[in-house]
Amino acid sequence: MRKLFFIPIILSTIFFSCNNSNLKNDKVILAGKVLNYENHPEYFKIHFDFEDLLFIDEKYEARIDNNGNFKIEVPCSYPQDFMVWNTRWITLFCSPGDSLYIEINGDAEDFKTERNISDYIQVTGGNAITNTHVPLFVNEIWKRQNWDEHKKLILESTPEKYKEYLFQKEKEYLAVLDTFNKTHPTSKLFKKWSIDYITYKTLNELIQYRFQYMRYHNIRDNSYHLPDSYYSFLNNYDISKNKIISSSHSEFLHYYSMYVEYELMPADTIYKMRELYNNNYHIEANKVRINNILRNTNGFTQDVLIAKFFANLIYRKELDDFKALYNPDLIQKLFRMRIMEKYKKLKSIQDNPEFISETKFGKVEAEIIKPFIDTVLSKYQGKVVYIDFWAPWCGPCMLEMPFSKKIYNKYFNKDIIFLFLANRCSEKSWKGTIAEKQIPGEHYLLTYKQYSVLSNKFNIKGIPHYMLIDKKGRIVDPNAPRPSNTKKIIERFDKLLEH
Repeated sequence: MRKLFFIPIILSTIFFSCNNSNLKNDKVILAGKVLNYENHPEYFKIHFDFEDLLFIDEKYEARIDNNGNFKIEVPCSYPQDFMVWNTRWITLFCSPGDSLYIEINGDAEDFKTERNISDYIQVTGGNAITNTHVPLFVNEIWKRQNWDEHKKLILESTPEKYKEYLFQKEKEYLAVLDTFNKTHPTSKLFKKWSIDYITYKTLNELIQYRFQYMRYHNIRDNSYHLPDSYYSFLNNYDISKNKIISSSHSEFLHYYSMYVEYELMPADTIYKMRELYNNNYHIEANKVRINNILRNTNGFTQDVLIAKFFANLIYRKELDDFKALYNPDLIQKLFRMRIMEKYKKLKSIQDNPEFISETKFGKVEAEIIKPFIDTVLSKYQGKVVYIDFWAPWCGPCMLEMPFSKKIYNKYFNKDIIFLFLANRCSEKSWKGTIAEKQIPGEHYLLTYKQYSVLSNKFNIKGIPHYMLIDKKGRIVDPNAPRPSNTKKIIERFDKLLEH
C-alpha cells in the first residue's frame, strides 16, 4: 500500500441556515384512549413512527393500561406527519410543542370509506383541524400506489421511463389534492404540508432508484451508477431551503446524503477512502467523507448532512471515531445538542455495560475458523443452533433484535441455542449494544479475518444473515428465515426439535 498522509478537514466560514428555520428543540405529548380495548387485549401497545432528521426512523411505544389509556412524550424538532399503529397504521400530524389527545376505536372496520377512518380515530388538541384531513388525504394517495408496478419498472424498464412514470404520478396526486381541497374545509397548514408531502414523495422515489435497482438486482458493491442526466430533477431542488414540514422531506434528505456520497464523490476519492478503511485508518477515511459533504453541499442541506454524518457514527456505535472527529464548529447548535445527548447516553452504556443473566459471552481463540466451527458444533451437540451474523452498526440487524428476543423467550429452556456472531466492530460497541438492547443468547465477536473466511465459506453476501444447524451438527439451512419472519422460523424450529 502506498504511504498514507494525514487528511485535514476543509473548513471555510460556515453560516448555519438552520438559525432561520422552523426547527426547535421540543417535544410532542401524545395521549389518548383505545375504545373497546377489552375486545382486543392482544394489542397492548400503541406504536408511533417518526421520521427524524438526524437519526432516520425513530420508533416509540406507549403501553396501554387496563382502562385503555396511553401517554408518551416524543422529541419533535419540526412540523411533520407521523404514523400511528394499534390495529392498523394511520397518518397524523404534529408540530413541536403540540399536545394531542387521540381516541382509537379498536372495533372499527377497514378503511374502505372516509367514514371508516373517522370512526377509527379522532384527534383533539394541537392541529386538530389538520388531523381531521391528513389521514383522509394520505389514504387517498396510498390507494393510488402500485408497488408491484414500481418494482416492474425498475427491473424491466429504463431510468428515464421510471422518471416519466413518477412525474405522471405526481400530477395525479396533485389532481387528487386539488379535488380534496375543494371538497373539504382544509386549513392553510394542511395545504402547505400536502404540497410539501407530494413534492418530496416524488423526489424520494426518484433519488432512491439507484438503491432500489441494486437491491432488486442483488448488486452489493456500489458498482452501479446512473448517468448525470438522470439526476436533472435535482436542478429544481433548493439546497438552501430551511423550512421543513413533512416526513417525506426528511426522508429525502437521508437519501440525498447517500447520493452525495456515492454519486458525487470522484472515483479516485472513493478508491482512496476504501483503501483507508481496508487498512483500518477509519478516522482518515471518515475525514474524506466529511470533506466530500463540505465540497458538494451548502446551506440547510449541508447543515443537515454534516449533522447526520456525526449522528450516524453514534448510530453505528463508533464512539471512538466520533470522539476523534467531533468538531462543534461544524454542527448547528440544535443538532449539536441532540447529538451530544445521544453520545453521552451511549457512552455511559459502553463504559458501564450491564448484561441480563441470559447473555453469555464466548471467545474465538483461533484465527483459522475451522477449529471454531468444530468447537461450536461439539459445544452445542444435541441442540438446534440458530446463528445470527450481525453488527451494531447494521440497521436491518438491529430491527430484527426485538423479534429475536420474543422467539428466544418462547423457546427458553428448550434445546435451541441462539448464537450471535458479531463482526466488523469494536469490542466496546459490541458489548455496549448487547447491554443497551438486552440481547440474550450466546455471543462471539469475530475478527475481520474470521468473518471474511466464514462469509466466503457460507456465501454470505451481507448482514443480517441467519443459519440453522440441527441436533446432529448438520447445517440444514445456510440462509435461514429472519426472526421477523416469525411464523416460518417457528415452523422450522418445531420441526427440528422433533428429530
